[in-house]
Amino acid sequence: MTNQQGAYTDGRLGVRPSVSMIENVNKLELEYELSVVQEFIQTDLAHVVMLTEVGILDDSEGGAILGALLKLKRSPNINEVLRSDPQFGGLLFQIENYLARTCGPVGHMLHTGRSRIDQDAEVMRLVARRVGMEVVEKSLEFADVVLKRSIKEIDTICPLYTQLQHGQPGTLGYYLNGQYWVMTRNLERVQQTIARYDYCSLGGVALTGTDWQIKRERVSQLLGHIGPVVHATDAGIFALDVAPDMGASLALLAGALGRIAGDFYYWSSSELNYIQIDPSLCGTSSIMPQKRNPYALERTRAIAGEAVGWMAVELGVLKSATSTDLDVVLTDARIPGMAKQTIGALQLMADVIRTMAVDVGKMRSSAESAWITASAIADVLVRTLRVPFRDAHGIVGRLVRLADGAMSDDRAARRGLLIRALEESGVAATGLTEEEWCALMRSMESESFIETRSSDGGAGREQRGRLTELAKADLMSKKTHHEEIKRRVSASEEELTKVAQRLAMKSSG
Repeated sequence: MTNQQGAYTDGRLGVRPSVSMIENVNKLELEYELSVVQEFIQTDLAHVVMLTEVGILDDSEGGAILGALLKLKRSPNINEVLRSDPQFGGLLFQIENYLARTCGPVGHMLHTGRSRIDQDAEVMRLVARRVGMEVVEKSLEFADVVLKRSIKEIDTICPLYTQLQHGQPGTLGYYLNGQYWVMTRNLERVQQTIARYDYCSLGGVALTGTDWQIKRERVSQLLGHIGPVVHATDAGIFALDVAPDMGASLALLAGALGRIAGDFYYWSSSELNYIQIDPSLCGTSSIMPQKRNPYALERTRAIAGEAVGWMAVELGVLKSATSTDLDVVLTDARIPGMAKQTIGALQLMADVIRTMAVDVGKMRSSAESAWITASAIADVLVRTLRVPFRDAHGIVGRLVRLADGAMSDDRAARRGLLIRALEESGVAATGLTEEEWCALMRSMESESFIETRSSDGGAGREQRGRLTELAKADLMSKKTHHEEIKRRVSASEEELTKVAQRLAMKSSG
């Protein structure tokens, strides 16, 4: 009977699943699993190679199964070859039925020494690693674009904002360099998430391992993992944190992209027009022909908004899940979609930053208005008059209020306002030398303000150069690390294919 197609539930339940069960459970599970069928086949290949090498399957049995799996893996239409039918359950059982049709009863030996729990957990880890590495790849490309544009705009003076108000002057290159560090920190977070789960679940079986003399280390090696999951239960039942962990990491990355998009959204508005988004990344109105709508920015902000719920959705599903079977399909299935959304935002924002036009004059003009250097004026007062910073802060606040927020180009007018602010604050201005007055006037100039930001990480010229070199070295290191992981995974895939082919040929020969 084992070579006949059947449902794995026949023995215990004695009936086939209902129509509602097929439509709302089996079918949904199978649709997702077919979308990651290569990971399922990869898992099966590694498991059967190990079973054959340790003698649980003899060469003819293992070779026959491996030959059929390799044929399935190479098929241009796997679903058609499988003849998948959701009434028979998930992909595990579709593949078993395919093997039984192809190899005879030995096809049902596939599942020896493992359970669906550790198999599903392993597939989840492989999928998370694959899509996570795709996100890392695009993040590295994005970081490269940001760094190159930051170098190009290293001296482009611009206002930096808090609460959508002028905060302090800086340069566009300095702003972008800062975003480089934010984005690569999020890139590291994704890499760390991948590393946390780059361990092999197979061999954990349901809860407590197995009495079959399997070699978990060998399966882990064939699948390119760091090693096997240490505890058998953690290999499956407890392995429920993979999806929410990845969701959290991707959400933080998407959120950072959304904040950049928000800045650019404001900067590209009709009121500011500091930057223009390339028309190829815009849309227009169906009724207002003058408009150029920054769709790339809006899409990125929308993805960032949706990402807020990624981890919460995963945790909501998992609050009652007690295995890696059906409930967890609702979490596993979201991992590729979350990664795809994040990659889309990375690609859009890379194109925006690479192609945007910058109005240098408007940026500089804005950076020289609205008392944007006020904090520097307070610092000079502390040095020259030896007043506490909090008092100096109050004096400058009074100065801005007396000026009613407007920044006069007339140095004499500025000096008069500052004297009045000092006097109203009970501080005599008579002790200031002409040199000190000149220092105060210079502190009101944006370029002077920027170049005096000499502390580590500051916006001054020397620090901007230093930050650029640090970012270059950091990016090179991250690219090297990523390539090392890619080589390890690629080498394991090549070895698995080679060993499986050798065993299959040995059987057929």
